[in-house]
Amino acid sequence: MIGYGLLLFVIVAIFINYNLQITPLILEKNIGTATNGSNIIAFIGLGAFVAGFSFGKVYKTFGNYIVPLSILLLGSSMFVTTISQSIILTTVCSMIIGFSFRCIMPYLLHTFAQHIAKVAKLGTTIVLIAYNLGATLSPYEGRIITQLLQLDTVQSLISSNAMILLLVSVASFGVVTLHRKKKNIQQT
Repeated sequence: MIGYGLLLFVIVAIFINYNLQITPLILEKNIGTATNGSNIIAFIGLGAFVAGFSFGKVYKTFGNYIVPLSILLLGSSMFVTTISQSIILTTVCSMIIGFSFRCIMPYLLHTFAQHIAKVAKLGTTIVLIAYNLGATLSPYEGRIITQLLQLDTVQSLISSNAMILLLVSVASFGVVTLHRKKKNIQQT
C-alpha cells in the first residue's frame, strides 16, 4: 500500500505539473495561444472522463497491467507534446494524458476494495493522501527538477518529467510481472 501511495504521489505531482505547464509550453514553442492552452486543459478533462466511463472494459482487457500501461502511455504522450509542432497533436496527446492518468486512480481504489474492510480503508486513505500531497506539491516538483537538472525551458522540464514516468513505467512492468510469476508459482 505504501508503494502504491509513493507511486501515486510521483505520478500526480508530474501530471498536475503538466497541467500547470502546458500553456507556457505552447507559448514557449510558439505553436499556440493561451486560449489554446485553456482548451487543451479541457481536453485533458475529456480524456479523464472517457477513462472513468470505460474503466470496467479497460480493466477486463488489461487487468493488473493497467498501471504500467497507463504510466507508459502517460510518459510517452507527455514526451510527444514536447516535440510536437502542432496544436492538434498536442491536444490529442493531452487527451491521452488525461485518459491514462484517470485509469490509475480507479484501479488503485478497486484493488484496495477487494481486501478486507480494514485494509480497504487504510489503502483508500493512503491513495487519497498521496493524491492530495502530490497535487499540492506539484509546483515544487517542477522547481526541484528544474534546479537539480539545471533546466532552462518548460520543454526540458516536461521532457524530463516524461523520462521519469517512462522509467517508472519500466519498473512497474517489472513489479507486475514478478508479482504475476510469484502468484503462478504459489498456485502450482
